[in-house]
Amino acid sequence: MVIMDNNKKEIVTTLFMLCIAFLFSVFMLVFSFTIENIENYEMTTGYLISYKEVNNSDQTMYNLVYSYTVNGIEYTVSSSSESGILPRINSPRPIKYNPNNPEEAYIPSLSLKFLFSFLGIFGIIVTSIAFMIETKKLIKDGKLKTIINLFLGFIPGVLMIFLGYIITYIATGYFSFIKMFTYYTNSMLIPLLFAVAFIIVGMISIIMPLFKYFKNKYLKNVN
Repeated sequence: MVIMDNNKKEIVTTLFMLCIAFLFSVFMLVFSFTIENIENYEMTTGYLISYKEVNNSDQTMYNLVYSYTVNGIEYTVSSSSESGILPRINSPRPIKYNPNNPEEAYIPSLSLKFLFSFLGIFGIIVTSIAFMIETKKLIKDGKLKTIINLFLGFIPGVLMIFLGYIITYIATGYFSFIKMFTYYTNSMLIPLLFAVAFIIVGMISIIMPLFKYFKNKYLKNVN
């Protein structure tokens, strides 16, 4: 089927805009690696030593207190906001402190660097999907179109796995599922279930296109 010239122009225009969006996403990702810690704070590991319950109308929240050591001297820092998740006592958490005055510290959450990284990666994935969908309209049936269809099946799965890791980071401060299970408490059950669900769905989304591709190829050879 021959595509009308006007349709081709619209597709080419869309592809051009997607290229600009893709480059902007790459720029955000690269920029995230250049962001310096403006405060010049250093990172260390703190350990949960206590907490204070804050009873709200909907649920119990927790103000967490962590202990960290700098040059052999022990300090404490409290979370700046209440959390609905209560980690296990002695569970680790990254702490940022002022090297000139170690008593000044805070518990980092979603930093500007992390935000730009997330937006850059998310933008690259979304624009790549849209680009391949638009490109398919200009390609006749063949191996290239099959490859594009395969990648279109992979990308949502990769995105789901990525979101699972983001949930893990928000809940624990670490990307490691090992640490999440090591310091598991009942308050982590819901985010843990969400993270595992996203990763399982993502893995299935990656496996299914491959299974369908090899199945169709096998049936084609048999026939």
